[in-house]
Amino acid sequence: KGVTRLGAGSPGDLSFCDREPGPDVGKVPAGVTTDALVDFTDLLPTFVDLAGGALPKTHTFDGRSFKDLILGTASDSRRTWIVSMGGRNEAKLTDQGVENKYWYRDRVIRNKDFKLYVDTKGRPEKLVELTLDPDEKNNLILSPRPDVQMALNELGAVISAMPAKDADPIYRPLDPQPWYRAPVAKSQIWKEGFPNGR
Repeated sequence: KGVTRLGAGSPGDLSFCDREPGPDVGKVPAGVTTDALVDFTDLLPTFVDLAGGALPKTHTFDGRSFKDLILGTASDSRRTWIVSMGGRNEAKLTDQGVENKYWYRDRVIRNKDFKLYVDTKGRPEKLVELTLDPDEKNNLILSPRPDVQMALNELGAVISAMPAKDADPIYRPLDPQPWYRAPVAKSQIWKEGFPNGR
């Protein structure tokens, strides 16, 4: 059994149990803890890896297997940061499907020690030190501390490497159904932050 701490405001710990058939049954060591970073996108590659399968080469997967962490053959993941997007997820049904309100969604980017909050214009708005402030009450974004400035620079570089526009889900239209609703907005143009205005 492995446990992952989810952070401030989370419902608790997330456990991984070794109970299903597969090539690695019974190989999960008891009592092992890690501060390794893993992301939601890592779950599918990990489950496929644990089952002895392979991901299809015809698709691109953002996730990375953390099987070695679960089996205790690695003490850290290959990730130096993780991101969570879109807490302000206000969506509308458009003529092209459901779209998020924001051209660029808010997000948090974190490493093992610091978490950076980023607004819907791609600007850092809050930086917290998770190890000393697990309730995330102290905004350190203006702090002159060298370790804080280093974290701000490192996590800020992640922001700079992200696309200026977030993708919306790709929809494949189905046959009309009686419960379908009419679109309430024109695709992309309604979004906050649309480059050419509204």
